[in-house]
Amino acid sequence: MDHFRIRRGALEDQEPVAEFTARRFNWMRENGFAAWPQTPEEVASRAAMAACPFYVLERNGKVVGCTILLDKPGTAVFTEAEREESCYVLTSSVTDPQYRGQRLGERIAGWALEKAACDARVWVRRVTTEGRLADYYKTQGFDVLRVVERNGHPVWGMQRRAA
Repeated sequence: MDHFRIRRGALEDQEPVAEFTARRFNWMRENGFAAWPQTPEEVASRAAMAACPFYVLERNGKVVGCTILLDKPGTAVFTEAEREESCYVLTSSVTDPQYRGQRLGERIAGWALEKAACDARVWVRRVTTEGRLADYYKTQGFDVLRVVERNGHPVWGMQRRAA
């Protein structure tokens, strides 16, 4: 039976995060998704930043996903009142495409919802510029709060009440 856990990222996570992020970015390119603004190495470098709330998902001790869990949303989609609400923002989530179908992204989202509830946060929020990801997040129970245009592209602001 598989064992999953999420923990804070560390310096030694940089190499595996860069490797699976490169695989994910290749998969995204091959499937017509927009390119990320960061390189795999830039994503992985956050694992060693003490000030960055970077987390990794392990499957049987192997790092297979990562995410950042922020305390406050930005202003691109959320109103000032929404920014003041008690929430976490789940962002920059990447999973290893070698484990497609194992719902790694859903595991990360479920962890964020549980953590938010334990920390007395009301919401977990997400932002995406990719409609197919917005549809995927809907399957995880996230609702579209609004869609705005930013730099000529749609941006989905989504939320789900903490577990």
